[in-house]
Amino acid sequence: MDTFSQSQSQSQSQSESTTKNNNNPSSSIPPFLLLAGTVIIGFLFAYYILSHLTRRKGRNDHQLPVYNRLFPFEPSFFARLRWSTGALGILDDADKKSAGKPYKLSRGDKTLTVLPTTLLPEINRLGSDVLDARRSHSHAFVSHLTGLERTVDANYQSRILQRRVSPGLQDLYGDLTECISRSSILGEVDQNEDEDEKGEGKEEKGEWKEVNLLGKVVAPCFAASMSLVLFGVEMVKMNKGEGKKKGERRVVECVSELTEALFAVALTMRLIPTKFLQRILVWFLPAKWTLNNRWRELEKDFITPEVRRQQQQQQQQSTTTTKEKGSSSSSDLLSWMIRDATTPFESDPSILTTLCGSVATASIFSTANLICHLISDLTSHPEVLSEVVAEIRDRHKELNGRWDVAAFTSGGLDKLESAMKETARIASSPLIVCSRVVKKDVVLGGLPLKRGEFITVSGRQRTMDPELFNEPHLYKGLRFCAPDQIDKHRARSFSSVDLDLLTWGAGRAACPGRVIADVAAKIFLVQLLDRYEFAFLDGKKGLEPGMLHEFVFFNPDNKMLIRPRKDAVGIRL
Repeated sequence: MDTFSQSQSQSQSQSESTTKNNNNPSSSIPPFLLLAGTVIIGFLFAYYILSHLTRRKGRNDHQLPVYNRLFPFEPSFFARLRWSTGALGILDDADKKSAGKPYKLSRGDKTLTVLPTTLLPEINRLGSDVLDARRSHSHAFVSHLTGLERTVDANYQSRILQRRVSPGLQDLYGDLTECISRSSILGEVDQNEDEDEKGEGKEEKGEWKEVNLLGKVVAPCFAASMSLVLFGVEMVKMNKGEGKKKGERRVVECVSELTEALFAVALTMRLIPTKFLQRILVWFLPAKWTLNNRWRELEKDFITPEVRRQQQQQQQQSTTTTKEKGSSSSSDLLSWMIRDATTPFESDPSILTTLCGSVATASIFSTANLICHLISDLTSHPEVLSEVVAEIRDRHKELNGRWDVAAFTSGGLDKLESAMKETARIASSPLIVCSRVVKKDVVLGGLPLKRGEFITVSGRQRTMDPELFNEPHLYKGLRFCAPDQIDKHRARSFSSVDLDLLTWGAGRAACPGRVIADVAAKIFLVQLLDRYEFAFLDGKKGLEPGMLHEFVFFNPDNKMLIRPRKDAVGIRL
């Protein structure tokens, strides 16, 4: 009996012990996981403390108000999150409260000194040895992850765009118009019309068709046209058509995928604190692998062979006359960079790949998004659209259908330009402009700025100023060609650097390819608006733009209805 009671008590105690162990969560966690978790938490805590203890003194000597920071020692990660999804509201609130005075803006990755727009002329007068735009752009696009590191030290591509490609745009005009007309939905219209003439058309005209506006209508066009301007006609036509072998790719496809992957990596990794974590976590993004493959493909399969080919051609022509040399010259960016190279660095295929790729991604993203926003705005305001279309057709009649570069740059499309300006004003991207890194201590507007500071300007402080624009929050597509504004409007074309709009930035760092983008956009719009009409799905009155960090973009998932116009003149360029 005693033995039985003893064994019963032992089993009861074992049961109680098991129950206690099951109720203790830590007992089920392997020791190595507890140790790893402790180390990670300790590391993050130590980093948080050290980041504040080592923060440079005097970064806010003037006690400027700091926005997007809830309390002095708030971890910057929370500022990153708020900025990534609510940049527009944060910036508008800061602009309103600052009342035109300088302030600090915590973006999470950096604390920016936001200067008033009245200091823009003073900012523009200072060179890159004092205020560095390239380093600021490099930081914003996390260049250590996106492959843009070399753009910090090289500005070769900007000089060539301004001095060579833009002035010689007429040489590329014929190929550019053909590329735009055939590399988008415009080409489908021409094909359908040809089939109708032969009696082969199967689809009934005038039916609405649902399309992805960015991916189907606009982006393919500008991926092809910008590739042509950057790499030349022969490279764009390479591997095209029946001669294309299985597995071969066109440079247009490569550049298009490069653009998508670069922005996906940059905008996503801006959410991650510290370069240490970014360098690790970025490899979990499929876009990073795509980006690396596209950079490698662009250099190995396209840029390097073309550089070698043109260098050999230059050697063979070294004994020919100047006239013969000029007759075989191409006017694209890459060809000019190869011809004008004076150092091994400037002719290095790896460097040229990075520089041309950076121009391609920026131009495709910005131009395609602007066009999509414009189409949406015009569809929302049919009264503006009807006047723009009427102007295009009148201009076509005046020119007898003979459009050239001058037809797009010398006036005659006042209403179209006004609508483009208004869209750029409303959907201005990025929200902060003229960003610079201070390389030397300097005083701007009485405010001392220290070396290493990041400065910027709120573009919306200008574009939403009621003193400059009546009812600034309303879209008025023809506001710039009103009778009291028409002279000013004509003096400041869409491609000009306008400190009221800041579409292209300002000063020496203004977009070097703005004339090219302007002409390419108009070539596309003149044909598209004459031949197509658009509508929104499900009775919507407009499309809301996407927004991440300081970038405003057309949501790539947005779809619209499209159909050929019955009253189309049939403008073909």
